[in-house]
Amino acid sequence: MIDFANIPFRQGTVISLQKGQVNAFDFASMPTGKALVFTQAYIENVMTNMRLPEFSPLHLVSNHTPSLQLNHNDLSRFLVLLSQIDAELKAKNSDPLIVMYLFSALTLFHKRFEHQYDAASLTASQRRIFSRFSSLLEKNCNVSRDANWYAEQLSTTYKTLNQVVKKSTELSAKQMIDAYTVIEMKRRLALTQVTSKELAYDFNFDDQSNFIKYFKKLTGNTPHAFRQQYLKTYGPACE
Repeated sequence: MIDFANIPFRQGTVISLQKGQVNAFDFASMPTGKALVFTQAYIENVMTNMRLPEFSPLHLVSNHTPSLQLNHNDLSRFLVLLSQIDAELKAKNSDPLIVMYLFSALTLFHKRFEHQYDAASLTASQRRIFSRFSSLLEKNCNVSRDANWYAEQLSTTYKTLNQVVKKSTELSAKQMIDAYTVIEMKRRLALTQVTSKELAYDFNFDDQSNFIKYFKKLTGNTPHAFRQQYLKTYGPACE
């Protein structure tokens, strides 16, 4: 389960998780695999030094799947890169630069199979706008859900912001704002004891009723119904 959606997997499946995503595995069938975890600081360091393509928040797109199914040959190559990273990290004279190159190769290999929409065609200026917008949204989704407000903060026009976001994600700026906001609301409903009244206040709604209408319009459920369904399916210990 990733952000409240069930994702099937089998041998050869590669699953990608973004920062902050709620996730859990069903261990009934005793699955085995490898987990590769990098900090946000490390990712930013790699992006600065290796000039990799931007990581688009594709998890916000409704038809995006975080899993890739690799064939035997591609899986073998993927596992070789993983084993080389592991070996270099364990080496007595481990070189961080070698790890960075190996991670970059792994990332580029993964992106070859991942549908990236038209993000690769963004200009340097557009990439900066999208990166700044993503960071601004992460910090301010509880402040504003108005695309024009974000455009003003970025010193650009709504039209320009909308074009950049659509190129990166196939979402409008407003759709990306709403998608990010709803995911944050769901995470808090699932993992904390926060009330609808408190969430309405935290996300800058005029009142609890407007918050509930907003949540139901975008999810099809009230906040209470969503929480009850989550607890019934995954239980309170799932994080």
